[in-house]
Amino acid sequence: MLLGTISLTPFPIGRLLLPAEPLFWLVYGLCLFVPATVDTVRHRRLHPVFGCGTPSLVLSLDVVWRLALTPAWMRFA
Repeated sequence: MLLGTISLTPFPIGRLLLPAEPLFWLVYGLCLFVPATVDTVRHRRLHPVFGCGTPSLVLSLDVVWRLALTPAWMRFA
């Protein structure tokens, strides 16, 4: 549920930090990796959902970001 909620945060973060792309990735990375780190320290192991879900969210956002800038998507949108 936490990763599902975090998956909705790139859009508000992007609206707040639009001109600063590195700052966006820093804030979004913190939203993803801090809960995973806290859970890992607390339970002394990385939960499989964090192990698969965190990289999946980062990669999917990167792919969406790159595809959104293509001329084909601009014509469609």
